[in-house]
Amino acid sequence: MSSPYNVITVSEGFHVIEEGVNVGVRMYLFEGAERAMLVDTGFGSGDLLALCRTLTQKPIFVVHTHGDGDHVGCNGSFDEIYLHPADFAMYTAYKGSSRGLRPLYEGDIIDLGTRRFEVLYLPGHTPGNVAFLDRENRLLISGDPVQPASGVIYMFGQWRNMDAYICSLEKLIGLSDSFAVLYPSHSELTLTPDVIPQVLEAARLLLSGRVEGIDMGAEKKYRLFKCGGANFYYDKY
Repeated sequence: MSSPYNVITVSEGFHVIEEGVNVGVRMYLFEGAERAMLVDTGFGSGDLLALCRTLTQKPIFVVHTHGDGDHVGCNGSFDEIYLHPADFAMYTAYKGSSRGLRPLYEGDIIDLGTRRFEVLYLPGHTPGNVAFLDRENRLLISGDPVQPASGVIYMFGQWRNMDAYICSLEKLIGLSDSFAVLYPSHSELTLTPDVIPQVLEAARLLLSGRVEGIDMGAEKKYRLFKCGGANFYYDKY
């Protein structure tokens, strides 16, 4: 039986783990001096812990960009899991309980010895959405909020807020001198900061009501909006 995972080694101690056909979702594993940090755990379609053990023998802790179901699927395999508390309710809806989760906050520093990550709070896609900024290496693990027009950003359902999302994109633009490359959870493996203003412009266009959506799903609970610089699944029009 073939593995649902594909591993890309970016540099020593930095691995990208892609899950699903056509990269359904993407995780990141960073090996530190004493511990390893895994960003998200995907759909849960395979033995992610066993795969990670082929890449590092150091104790692994999990940090989440947010609590959507395609990012928390293998959490049962790990003991130390961090998530912004604003997503605890969402997590409970998917997993049945938030017991055992540890909080992750804006400004927290995750020091691996080999790398330092700063937690950025970016609500909108979900209430507790965060990203991880490595200022020294000028990279951002950006999660779901920033995707080019080749992908689709999910902004429908009770957990999404477009106004907060736009504020978070504006915040990222203000920080864009701190990173040269973004590693998102979907679509292309890497992006450059100039994508963020394009996504922001698309989000503002969506809220203007000047874009006609295409009904999606059997129950037509949301629509696909193609807004030039980005595409959205949205449910308000």
